[in-house]
Amino acid sequence: MSRSSGSQSGPRDLWDEAERVVAQWARLGRPGRDRYRMRVTPDGQRLERVGT
Repeated sequence: MSRSSGSQSGPRDLWDEAERVVAQWARLGRPGRDRYRMRVTPDGQRLERVGT
């Protein structure tokens, strides 16, 4: 496997966030899309895991 380098800028390190989310998904046993739902309220939106 080869490695590459890059840079991040802006108010959020999106690549770091993506790596954390993928690692968490793997730790949870790689649940399918049917195990989540999106909740949208006036305060924002978030994904929730179904059955927890």
